[in-house]
Amino acid sequence: MARPKTHGMSYTRPYKIWEQMKSRCKNPKAAFYQHYGGRGIRVCDEWKGFQMFWYEMKKGYAPHLTIDRIDNDGNYCKENCRWATMKEQHNNTGRHRFIKYKDITRNLTQWCEELGLREQTIRRRIDSYGWSVKDAFEIPIKKIKKNVKIKRIKTK
Repeated sequence: MARPKTHGMSYTRPYKIWEQMKSRCKNPKAAFYQHYGGRGIRVCDEWKGFQMFWYEMKKGYAPHLTIDRIDNDGNYCKENCRWATMKEQHNNTGRHRFIKYKDITRNLTQWCEELGLREQTIRRRIDSYGWSVKDAFEIPIKKIKKNVKIKRIKTK
């Protein structure tokens, strides 16, 4: 006797994403559980079955996108989830430092990308040297001249 067919998507990428989402929230042995279920993130009751998850989330899905929670402290549900690129998802993590500059708040990575600055340099200016955000972003970065020979002092 053949098994009844439900949704026919068991071996697809969306199904695997759904399974991993549930595992992160429910299985203490799952990788990254401490960042999800371990801190209270849950999957909404409607998404306990794949069919409703896919019904609500198939719009906007593309193979290069991943499931992302808009509010990093919120649960997995239709109102709090979207399909996002890895870059968008990375910018939405709790590890980011958000900075207000010219009345706009973005994370440091986004500011540096927009302003064409090296994130490591800006972090050092703010954290190690105690510069203001304005100075860290606006004072030009001195370029090291290439092809300058350095005199070496011979030691005995």
